[in-house]
Amino acid sequence: MKKLLSELKEGQKGKIDIIKSQNVMKTLASLGIIPGEEVSVFKKSFWGCPMYIYTNKCRVVLRKREADLIEINV
Repeated sequence: MKKLLSELKEGQKGKIDIIKSQNVMKTLASLGIIPGEEVSVFKKSFWGCPMYIYTNKCRVVLRKREADLIEINV
């Protein structure tokens, strides 16, 4: 089942399927976060921005507009 990263709730995880923006893709790739990487949401503010995600490599803070560009397989 596909969802946007921004739609995940705290504690949910999934694998990155598609990153729809080249700029966001370059930034995340520099951190080692690429399609196929498993991510989990460990904290999300009340309005969903920012959201804190965790991979096996690092923790990253994303804006909602960035998370809206990332499709996840749950």
